[in-house]
Amino acid sequence: MIDLETMDTKSTTVIVSIGAAKFEAGAGVSDTFYQLCDIDDQISGGRTVSGSTIRWWMKQNEGARLEMARDHNPTLREVLDDFSQWLGHKPVVWGNGATFDISILEDAYDWLGLKAPWPYYNVRDMRTITALGAADKAEVPSVGDAHNAVDDAVWQAKYVSLALSRLGTKARTLL
Repeated sequence: MIDLETMDTKSTTVIVSIGAAKFEAGAGVSDTFYQLCDIDDQISGGRTVSGSTIRWWMKQNEGARLEMARDHNPTLREVLDDFSQWLGHKPVVWGNGATFDISILEDAYDWLGLKAPWPYYNVRDMRTITALGAADKAEVPSVGDAHNAVDDAVWQAKYVSLALSRLGTKARTLL
C-alpha cells in the first residue's frame, strides 16, 4: 500500500513524502517505508505546487505540517531509488484511488528518467476493493497521525485487508 503527501493534485506535483506498507490479507502489515523528499530540488526541476493545496495543508494538524517542514531531506531520485529497492521485483502496488498516488509516482519516475519498479498490470485500487468488500472506514481504527504518509499507508492496508477478508480466498490473489 502506497500513500503520498504532495503539494498539488496533478501528476506533476512535488512529493513531500512517500509512505508504504507491505501487507497480506489476514496477516497484517509486515514492513513499512517512509521518507521525506527534498521539496526545493523538485520545484527547481519544474514539479508543481498549487495554492489550494498549500491552503489545505495550512488547515491540517500541527504534527503533519511540522513533519512536512523538516530540513535536509534526500532528493526525490534518492528516495525513489531506496523505494524501488524496498519494493523488490515486480511488486503489486495499491493506492487510494485509481488515479492519484500511483499515477504521481509513475510520473516522478518518468520525470527522472527511471522506470517504475512495478508492471502496469500489478496496480490495484483501494477504493474499488473496499467498495466491493462492503468495508466501512469506521470499522478500522485510525493509525498514528492523519496525513503522515506511512501512518495513512498502514491504515489503508488494514482497510483493504478487511475488504479482502469479506470477499474470500479468491480475492487474495489480488495481492
